Amino acid sequence: MKRQRIDIKKKIKKKIESRHQRFIFIDKKIKRDEMNERTLMRLGIDKNKLMKVDLVASSNQVNSHGNVELSGSTFVVGEKERVSIIITAYQTQNYIEQCLDSIENQTYFINNNNFEVLVGVDACQETLDKLIQIRSKYRNLRIFMMKKNKGTYVTSNTLIGLTNNENIIRFDSDDIMMPDMISEIMRNVENYNVIRFKYFKLVGSQVRIWNHVPHGVIYIKNSTFERLGGYQPWMCAADTELLRRGKSIIKEFVINKPLFYRRMRENSLTASPEFGVNSEMRKGYRQLIGKHETMSIKKIIGRYIEY
Repeated sequence: MKRQRIDIKKKIKKKIESRHQRFIFIDKKIKRDEMNERTLMRLGIDKNKLMKVDLVASSNQVNSHGNVELSGSTFVVGEKERVSIIITAYQTQNYIEQCLDSIENQTYFINNNNFEVLVGVDACQETLDKLIQIRSKYRNLRIFMMKKNKGTYVTSNTLIGLTNNENIIRFDSDDIMMPDMISEIMRNVENYNVIRFKYFKLVGSQVRIWNHVPHGVIYIKNSTFERLGGYQPWMCAADTELLRRGKSIIKEFVINKPLFYRRMRENSLTASPEFGVNSEMRKGYRQLIGKHETMSIKKIIGRYIEY
């Protein structure tokens, strides 16, 4: 019987590895409600890597189709899910290093190289120069220079089209992630295709509590984004429009606590006279939100050079 269990585990391992998952078995029987911090620490297990594999039937053998049939469940530890972080940057050369530092220092990326950071510079040479200067500090950083200034949403469309990862986090180049931001998000991705969360306002060096859940900094599944056709090619307000247009297929979860610091500055997209919250252009876009004829639109992307 012992030899049979070993053979069965080998077959399970082979099947899981075929799905590109590295894992170890937890031989001790542990119930879900016993999966607390102390137990995991004692076993030397990262809770973010814990996955439950259900093993069904009761024959305790591999059937004629090569499928493992075991009663009950077991727990395995596998690779964390891949994540693509999408960042658009324009005139943020003074802030983007702090932004990238906060990404590199995420707890989700400790001993985990299963991610990428795509930065799209919206035709701003100063920001590009800064990125090239500091790029050696970071893992898996890809830098793209848009040939023309098309705005953050066309740049976002372009970047998301360059990754095949299902997990997309769109972030701003002047904001700062709290260390557990991505870990908090990834705990909820199994059941939701959009995840939003609160933030702290960062005004100069002062941090202020803010009870707002933004539309722009967001987790969205790539398949959902592609089904909607991406963002409208607007200069502002297209993030709100996408959520409204996709309401029928979006299953949203809101994390009710701040996960990042949002920098408030005079020339940001939401504060500038041309595109800010009280601008005439934004007011015009607001009148169009909710008046879409179809859920899916044709995605507009821009031309770029990768550095």
